[in-house]
Amino acid sequence: MTAAFCCAVHSMNAHLARRNVQVRNHYQRDAALANLANGVPRDVYRSYHTLKARSEGARYWMQRFAAARVRSEILDTHLAKITDFIGL
Repeated sequence: MTAAFCCAVHSMNAHLARRNVQVRNHYQRDAALANLANGVPRDVYRSYHTLKARSEGARYWMQRFAAARVRSEILDTHLAKITDFIGL
């Protein structure tokens, strides 16, 4: 979960940097991604937030996730939506 979210963070930072938007923390990144002027589609923004929430659940609340769920929900759906958006 955390690795998937980190990939999303760096991917979205790259998108923002291409638009000359610099962020220094999660709060600034979240605000920049929510700003429609920065060109992030709502579904991509929702996937980013899903990855963030799942990562926090795994790190802080010791949530466990079945491998099949990680593959289908996290990697093949939410992370794929972000990497497709930025062209990876």
